[in-house]
Amino acid sequence: MWSRPLVTAHRRRMIAATFGLAAMSVAVAVPAVGSEASEGGGGALMRWSARIHMHGRRMAVMVAGLGVALSLAGCSFIAADRADDQVEEIPAALLASDVGATDAYAEKGLNGFTHYLAVGVDLDDHDLTDSDLASVLQIVVDENDLPLDQIKLSIHDVDGEPIALESMMEQLVPGVVVVTSYEDVRITIDGAREIIDAVSAQR
Repeated sequence: MWSRPLVTAHRRRMIAATFGLAAMSVAVAVPAVGSEASEGGGGALMRWSARIHMHGRRMAVMVAGLGVALSLAGCSFIAADRADDQVEEIPAALLASDVGATDAYAEKGLNGFTHYLAVGVDLDDHDLTDSDLASVLQIVVDENDLPLDQIKLSIHDVDGEPIALESMMEQLVPGVVVVTSYEDVRITIDGAREIIDAVSAQR
């Protein structure tokens, strides 16, 4: 299935920093009541107890407010990150092309320390020609605006079965496939250009 990363390491650090600031704010809000407790006498003790009760209520309100703020901030970070990961131009261009795409997606993915552009296409036919493959790759290369070096491509036929992309690509450019699995292959951007050039040379 298609992998969809949620939050980048950068935004995880931002969320952690927000929690750190919240903890510092609560710590500053606690009054220095130790000096009042050392005064002695029932009056001082009553004032000390009243002060603790008052600040306890203030802290409860502060913590509740901070909790709401942090929740909203976290949702904003995630939403912004998901927006950054989307490449809306690629699916739109695939659906408008002549390759017979009925559905498509494109977004940033992560495997270990390797970032890649994940692209998926559903076809209205059982077959994918070399020319169609080159057209798909040409759209991905032209429309991609993310600084990524690899493409993870998955194409399914009209019945939802994965197209054997590895054999097609290896026949066109031997050794071009970097990683393969049952449903998808991973190639470099330069490898995609080599496949496009190889198909063009056949025409």
